Amino acid sequence: MLVLLVTTGSRKKVLKDTQAIRYLENLDNPETIIVTDESNLDIFNSIQKFKVKLYPMNAETFLILKNKKFDLIMDSSHTELSQAFLGEFYNIIHNSNCHYIRSSNHCVYPNTDYYFEQLSYPVDFIHSKIKAKGKFLIGINIGESEHVTKKPPVKLLVDLMNKLSLRCECRFVLFGNNYNDVREKMILRSFKFDSNNIISMVGLEEAPLLAQAISLCKVFISFDSFRMHLSTAIGQKTIGLFARTSSHLTGDFKNLVKITADKQIPCQSCNELTECELIETNNPNNYCFNSIDLNETIASVIEIITGRDDEL
Repeated sequence: MLVLLVTTGSRKKVLKDTQAIRYLENLDNPETIIVTDESNLDIFNSIQKFKVKLYPMNAETFLILKNKKFDLIMDSSHTELSQAFLGEFYNIIHNSNCHYIRSSNHCVYPNTDYYFEQLSYPVDFIHSKIKAKGKFLIGINIGESEHVTKKPPVKLLVDLMNKLSLRCECRFVLFGNNYNDVREKMILRSFKFDSNNIISMVGLEEAPLLAQAISLCKVFISFDSFRMHLSTAIGQKTIGLFARTSSHLTGDFKNLVKITADKQIPCQSCNELTECELIETNNPNNYCFNSIDLNETIASVIEIITGRDDEL
């Protein structure tokens, strides 16, 4: 049974709508999609008794859901935007076998004068860009900041990609913000294999789209950063590279493999406001990220994507 629950408004009002949750708990194994506003997302994260997917209240969500065949639509919405959202489902509600339950004193109005915001990307943008083509998809975060100490050196990333290409049939999905377009070009020039096996998502910033893109990968490799924590939050199998930051400051997650520097870094955690003394020595072996064990990283990737522990 596929259920759509649209619930928005003040936290107090949403919490009063617990009868909707009790109703769902009494159904026979419902698959539930909850669309709500950002301030209320955490309320439903704790619901474990039935399958729940959470979506934010925006235009992308409407385009994703509009062709689904819902058995039940529950309206507990209390904002103009959510009423407009449900108004788009008017024909579905009234011209199908879909049941509709609404809170008192609220109703769905067809042909509402509310217009959704302009989409940043077409709704199928991520799937059109990221295609496995029969190979393992490996996501790699190449950088999120202009500061040199906040991301692994290009050589380390290229060596990792070249060695993984020798070990398995894979394609790489590169992530990073717009500050890292030069690094992306350097990686493309130094990659020894077919450049068609590199998919660029560099410059993609919107968290919902990033989450979707990361979820399509078999494994996601990242230094300690926003994208790494986003990957662990959505349950993706993640390999975290810890050099400039301490792995002890990041919680233990079942889906996170921590690869730590194999030597003590005296300036950990990094003070990026000052010049890097390790880089200034001009000895690349001193740089914190260069003490990451690539063989350990590769072994962890192979174990995840193949489901077995390979000895190198």
